[in-house]
Amino acid sequence: MFAKIANAAQAAGLIFPEGILDALDASQVAGVNAFLLEGEPGTGKTHLGRAWAEMTGGNYVFAQANAWTSDESIIRGVDLSGFIERDPAKVYAAGALLKAARLAVDGRPTLVHLDEWDKTRPVADGLLLAALEERIVVDSAGNIHGRFDDNVIFWITSNATRPLHDALLRRLMRITLPRMSKTHATPLLQERAGVGQHTASALLALREKSRRPVTLPDLIRIGRTLQHVRTLDGARVIIAGLTGDDKFGADIWAAMGRDGKLPQRSEHKPLRATFEGDEFPEPLNAVCQAFSDAMGV
Repeated sequence: MFAKIANAAQAAGLIFPEGILDALDASQVAGVNAFLLEGEPGTGKTHLGRAWAEMTGGNYVFAQANAWTSDESIIRGVDLSGFIERDPAKVYAAGALLKAARLAVDGRPTLVHLDEWDKTRPVADGLLLAALEERIVVDSAGNIHGRFDDNVIFWITSNATRPLHDALLRRLMRITLPRMSKTHATPLLQERAGVGQHTASALLALREKSRRPVTLPDLIRIGRTLQHVRTLDGARVIIAGLTGDDKFGADIWAAMGRDGKLPQRSEHKPLRATFEGDEFPEPLNAVCQAFSDAMGV
């Protein structure tokens, strides 16, 4: 099944190592029903979960984790509309875990996807232990709200910004998705961003040099915008916004020159950035025009 997912992912611009797919296939056959997918943003963790649900034709429950994730958001919370409408049946709203337990009653595979779990506070890890070990939906007060059948699969993703609790990790099949290799990423950047080979290689070099995390989707977006920037200073501003350092702009600009793709000025009147009647410096005006050109304004 995961081989089919890989083919679909490749069409979407994602390439997964064969070993990852083999491990997922083996885990599925062995009856593993709880996975932790780790890796930097843009490696395809979320895509794999959604594709799995689509490929099986099963139920799919998605929940975006954050620092405020609690039993109210993933188990059962209060719905204010119920109070406003004075409808007791609407006072409580099912969270992701309770929704999954209810949907799984129809017998179809049900994937509950908890995305970017590392954004939660460490105390939130305890909310999943009962679900993974005892297969029950229980709140922080110990009240049981539902049970999970064997057809419920937990798909938890993490960008590894904080370590998860050992007790939670022991109950998960832990798989790390690596960063796409330069061999695969270079032609993908050329295709998706419309840049030349030298520019694609220079953009990928930013991943290693940048002080900030840089993902492949970031590079595709920046590559598209750089094609419309008019000046080296404008390129520096765009690259600095991505990496936190303006020293890489010249490298990208030089690579664009080697590819013969230095941008041409558009025929329409340049967009000017103003603030309280004063014009911004030319580099910022160049950036404004680049975004304007990229959006076809």
